[in-house]
Amino acid sequence: MIDIHAHIYPPTIPQESITPLVQRAKAAGLTAILSVSETLVDARHILRLSIQHQGFLYPCAGIHPAQPIRDADGASVGTRSVVEADLEGVFEFMEENLARIVGVGEVGLDFTLPVLNSTSNPERLLNKHDMIKTEQRKVFARQVRFAIQHDLALNVHSRAAGHHAITLLEELGAKKVVLHAFDGQLKYVRKGLALGYYFSIPTSAVRTPQQQALAEEVPLELMLLESDTPCLAPEKGVSNVPSNLCVAAQEVARIKNVDLETVITTTTENAYKLFPKTRPHRPALSVV
Repeated sequence: MIDIHAHIYPPTIPQESITPLVQRAKAAGLTAILSVSETLVDARHILRLSIQHQGFLYPCAGIHPAQPIRDADGASVGTRSVVEADLEGVFEFMEENLARIVGVGEVGLDFTLPVLNSTSNPERLLNKHDMIKTEQRKVFARQVRFAIQHDLALNVHSRAAGHHAITLLEELGAKKVVLHAFDGQLKYVRKGLALGYYFSIPTSAVRTPQQQALAEEVPLELMLLESDTPCLAPEKGVSNVPSNLCVAAQEVARIKNVDLETVITTTTENAYKLFPKTRPHRPALSVV
């Protein structure tokens, strides 16, 4: 199994907890975890950790549409909508580390009211939602173009903005896309599927009718699995871990009425196709 979307870096996950978390994931049958960033600082942490856990923890890099507001100790105390200035340094970082980075993410759009109504600058105080959405689209589009230029898959956030994200991706010609924990209407899911986009089913599907409907709609050939650690746990209000990924696989197997091994094998192969750097390299056989 491959967890294609998790947030494995401090302070989101305490540094001392990361190695045990990785060990538990391996024991649970995972063969890889893709760790996605929200900020450039996160991306730097992820790269360092991917070297420490080489061949299992893989780095994605990108700027999230809902940026964390942190206190002096680095703890998140709120969110604000992304601005283009947040992209400073991120493309240079990705260029420098293209050999290791497996995808661009977490990137996308977030049109939820807490983000749109954030009071972190005057535009938000004036509740200028259109201005904020336009800025988010600019940031997203620049990262989409980078991914296309470098043939990297996009790991996309689209909270309360599913059809907006899919429309922008289509307009820019993106082909390698996974929409993580998609919360949009099924008609937009079908549009994404028609474009060949993947959808990832989170561990919270076991308790979320909307995600169960998504799992029913998406064919296994375009399905991936995710934990979104530390979010979207099987139990509400509990911190999630990648070792819970089998819960998502079991729920998909139940919904699709197929055996668990089929779900695991198919979604793992899908992950290899979309993120080819995660595929294990087998040594060539020598000919005698």
